[in-house]
Amino acid sequence: MPTTSHSPRNKQAYVIKELTRMAGDFGPGMKLPTAQKLAKQLGVTLTTLDRSLAKLESKGVINRRQGSGIYVSSSLLDQRIGLVFGRNIFQFGSSAFYLLLLQHCERTAEAEHKQFCLFLSPNNRKELEGSDPYNPELAAALKQGKLDGLILCDINDEQYENWIASQKIPAVALFQSKDFPAIGINTEKLIEESMAHLAAKGCQSVGLLGILSKHLTPFTKAASKHGLEICQEAVLHPEDETDPPFDTHEPLGREWMQTCLKRCGGKKGLPDGLIITDDILARGALLHLKENGIRPGKDLHIVSHANKGSLALEYWQDQITLAEVDPEQMVEKMFKLLESKISGKKLNKKPYRVPITLRPAG
Repeated sequence: MPTTSHSPRNKQAYVIKELTRMAGDFGPGMKLPTAQKLAKQLGVTLTTLDRSLAKLESKGVINRRQGSGIYVSSSLLDQRIGLVFGRNIFQFGSSAFYLLLLQHCERTAEAEHKQFCLFLSPNNRKELEGSDPYNPELAAALKQGKLDGLILCDINDEQYENWIASQKIPAVALFQSKDFPAIGINTEKLIEESMAHLAAKGCQSVGLLGILSKHLTPFTKAASKHGLEICQEAVLHPEDETDPPFDTHEPLGREWMQTCLKRCGGKKGLPDGLIITDDILARGALLHLKENGIRPGKDLHIVSHANKGSLALEYWQDQITLAEVDPEQMVEKMFKLLESKISGKKLNKKPYRVPITLRPAG
């Protein structure tokens, strides 16, 4: 390669670009020429070369081994994906979905040459001021070019999401997002199929424990379609559009079922059927029913959301119908969307929905 002259301002950028290209040509694990040869070949000083190599080493493009030489990183062709969580997924009572997500990431890393970094939001978030972000570790990784894409899980913070969007990195989101393509559950279909199932079981009246207030509209529509009477005393959901904190779902299920029984005047006043749109909410409700001697499947037909492979409702799987969502399908779809984003394709921001499978009791 002929020696090339560049101005000091763009010389380092030129060297980084050429070394990156060279690393790709040589391939993962291969040894590059010595620093002296590279400096001469690129027409730069050893100081400029050293700074450029340091940048590339921080990005995982090359490795410098003392006394051995400069090598192309063995993971050069790996995609580096950041998993960004807006909550502590390791706390007691967290959804099994996140464990399933991490397990699938591990399998994907082995099969598809991907590297994953986990970013949990700090407990004490700082307000965004200029370049001061909510998550310093994520900010540092993005600044150093260590990530090729992001999977966002339960960010639930508009300011945080705005900051991530400003970083201009390919990203997809779990459940919902205003800035990124999202993977979610078709809750309307879940409620519709659950209602059809209860109607087929001979139910005449139905109630709802909805983890979101917006679940009431499709519930009302489905009840009308299938000719079921709504037992208003057994319809409970949040007062606003906010998703209750995850660690409150189970106690909330207990509280709502207690309220339900009180409003209905006990077991005899309950509706024939009940739809619950969250598995952990359902677990709390079912625990309260058990403590009060009410038998799901006999005294009350229940259909609840569930994650395939999760043990959250294992004790009751022979007594209630599960409207199952396959987390693996969700994760696979997220990876496919992210691959498309990384490759530069424009995607529809309309949420992508995964199918529901009804698994009857017994």
